[in-house]
Amino acid sequence: MPGHPMNVLNAYSASHTRFDVPHQGPAGVISSALWLGVFFIATLMLVGGCGRKGNPLPPFRHESAAVRDLRAGNRPEGILLWWSIPRLEGKGNKIKKFRVLRAEGTVSCTSCPGEWTPVAEVRLDSPLPARRSDGQIQLLDYEISDGMVYQYRVISMMESGAMSPPSNTVEILRRID
Repeated sequence: MPGHPMNVLNAYSASHTRFDVPHQGPAGVISSALWLGVFFIATLMLVGGCGRKGNPLPPFRHESAAVRDLRAGNRPEGILLWWSIPRLEGKGNKIKKFRVLRAEGTVSCTSCPGEWTPVAEVRLDSPLPARRSDGQIQLLDYEISDGMVYQYRVISMMESGAMSPPSNTVEILRRID
């Protein structure tokens, strides 16, 4: 039946099955791409992130695990570092290893050390290249130069992955007497 509503719908959908887009020209394509980019960036700004902003941090810091008595001395082979293993109060995490950091400077500018770089990681279960005895760790830093000023810090690393604050900083001028 020609006047039936279904025939009108079939005729409409048959005539519009192709998705003909009128020719927009280069300006229209650029405008469409620009709007798509704006939409994408706005979506990222609204949704992007896990809800927590800022630098990623370890779960917590163990203040009691911080090394408080780091010391350094010149030896013919290098600079000897030594510190006591902190005793943790109560139950909970254990210290797994220590990360030793070093910054280099010169005699002319002792207040402007370089960037802190890892020197060694000393595991308590296998402390090599360091030595462990009587509740202390000793580490000899061989990779040094005469006439340079070195600063050292130690960070305790817990089994959970948490870290202590940095130890006291020691500064030493490398020289051989």
